[in-house]
Amino acid sequence: MNKSTSFFSSKLYARLLAIALAAATSAPVLAASWYVSPNGNDANAGTSTAPLRLIQTALGRAAVGDTIFLQAGTYTGTGDVDLSVNKRVNIESVSGSSSTTINCAGSSVNNHSAIIYGSAGTSGSPCLLQGITFENGYGSAVSAGQGGQSTSNGGAISITTSAIAISSCSFTQNFADNDGGAIYVDSSSNVSVANTSFALNKSGNFAGAIYNLGTLTGQNCTFTSNSSNDFVGTLYNDGSAILTTCNIQSSQEINNGAVENQASLTLTGCVLSGNSSSAGIGALYNDNANLTAKGCLFSQNTGGAAGGGIYTIGSSSNTVVIENCIFANNTSTAGGALYINGPAELIGCTTISNSTTNSSGGALYVDSGGNAILTDDILWSDSAESTTNEIYSTGKVTATYSDIDLGYTGKGNINSSPIFIATGNYHIASTSPCLYTGISVGSLTTDYTGRLRHDPPCMGAYEGGSVWSVVASLTGPDLNKRILWSNLDGEAALWTITPNGTRTALAFGPYAGDTPVALAIGPDNHNYLGWELSSGEAIIWNISPNGTHTSRAFNPGTGWSLVSLSVGPDSYLHITWQNKPGVTLIWNVSTTGAITVQEYGPE
Repeated sequence: MNKSTSFFSSKLYARLLAIALAAATSAPVLAASWYVSPNGNDANAGTSTAPLRLIQTALGRAAVGDTIFLQAGTYTGTGDVDLSVNKRVNIESVSGSSSTTINCAGSSVNNHSAIIYGSAGTSGSPCLLQGITFENGYGSAVSAGQGGQSTSNGGAISITTSAIAISSCSFTQNFADNDGGAIYVDSSSNVSVANTSFALNKSGNFAGAIYNLGTLTGQNCTFTSNSSNDFVGTLYNDGSAILTTCNIQSSQEINNGAVENQASLTLTGCVLSGNSSSAGIGALYNDNANLTAKGCLFSQNTGGAAGGGIYTIGSSSNTVVIENCIFANNTSTAGGALYINGPAELIGCTTISNSTTNSSGGALYVDSGGNAILTDDILWSDSAESTTNEIYSTGKVTATYSDIDLGYTGKGNINSSPIFIATGNYHIASTSPCLYTGISVGSLTTDYTGRLRHDPPCMGAYEGGSVWSVVASLTGPDLNKRILWSNLDGEAALWTITPNGTRTALAFGPYAGDTPVALAIGPDNHNYLGWELSSGEAIIWNISPNGTHTSRAFNPGTGWSLVSLSVGPDSYLHITWQNKPGVTLIWNVSTTGAITVQEYGPE
């Protein structure tokens, strides 16, 4: 080999080596799986057929992004409890929480919890914790025994500067000396909890189930019989908390029964029932904080002091909005359903059969600092001692378009039995005076069940009306599909559906016997909705994309009915009428309103 050839070969080799090394370092590292079993052995490889024995051993071997799979059985004792997780590692069961348990076996003498998370996971890549039952955790400030931890927060799990996604787990009979009987979340953490149950957990101070200072989201969770020795049976929030379709029941506590909010809390589709306090609020205490409750049920809660369902106190800087909620059979000494000492807005709510043990506000007690705004509400059969007393106020109450037992001054208010379908069923009957006698509020588009609210809507938490059927389905120049629905009560619902499936909806009616019968779309993507009266007259609505409408009336005379509606490229409106012998008229309506008529058949 000559010198030049040798030199060229060495340069080529160096280049190829550099490329290979670059490819190796840039290639994604595949996450590993580590299996653990109560019948495993730490000398094993950690595969599904040769599992490790201890969770701690798996944590030691796992790299960032790896997943530890727990096979069925009970994990307890050193190496399976008091675990510290300081990197993004997932822990999942193979068979689900009903067959996979971490039993901390903690007590006041031997303090043991399950997991302490510290600097583990980020909001974009959280640690996953899935399908495990956590029981008998005990967090105490007393020095831990038998090698346990010594935190007083979070009986089962304590989370600091971490992002954790908890799914399909169960927390049972855990205890914390201080805060968070089951879970403690610090102010720098982001935690989501889904499809998880909390039962019989307890704290010595705040929150039998969850104490949150950070960002918490909960979905489809059940909280049952959690308690504290002092404040808040289930959830304490001094961060941002959003709970959706969660069930909080049978919390017991001295001061605030189920939930206390000190910052920002949103409840959607939640049920708070059977919660109690001996000296405070039955279900929810909102303390100078922002609260939104939508489509929630507060029932059979008992407050030893004020507010069977909700007690809210605050200033003008706080926002409290309660929409489509039902308050039924709650009781307290003042404000059977709600005690209000600050701003609060109730829209489309129903209070029924709430009571107080004195003469103060069977439904609402509005204190001197309170400013309650009621719209589209039903307050009925709420009592104070032995008398009906819906609202007691030394503050400010503005009520409009509401049905209030014994009456209340305000535009659109009535005082008539709402005529519920049945005892305990707060849907209103077709003969109810609350049917379509409310007023549309922009923020409220659906009722308690998620059904589209109409214009005008019904009072209370439920919309009325009957079974829906499709009138027409069209696609506009914007490629969005429109579907027009109607029902036997003369209501109309207009859906607009984008090509990717996103849906918006408008609901209208009924309007003095009008029936929605036709739909057209103009070149400007305005919707034209045709209503027919029993007289044969038609009303055509021109509905802009933002939902506002203008209308015109057309009357071809006795015996004619509206058959179809269309809009041409010139924005002319074409209305087709037909009479019983089968004669057809087509009216061409120009943008100036001029009408030309064409008549056809029968042959």
